[in-house]
Amino acid sequence: MKCPTFSKVAFWKFAEGAGELALDTSRVGPTMNLTLSGEVGWVSGGGLEFDGGKASSNPTDSRKLYNELA
Repeated sequence: MKCPTFSKVAFWKFAEGAGELALDTSRVGPTMNLTLSGEVGWVSGGGLEFDGGKASSNPTDSRKLYNELA
């Protein structure tokens, strides 16, 4: 039995600490940055806290994630 291989498709460090954008640092194109909206707070040390908000990418860029999971 062959073990599955895993590759990075997208990676967010959440190190920005503020703002409405979390950057995809995977270096796998297309870049899948996340736009933050609603009640989203930055957590000290890297991370996000959601209280009804959301993180989303545009459909074209997020297709790479769909293709990997489908």
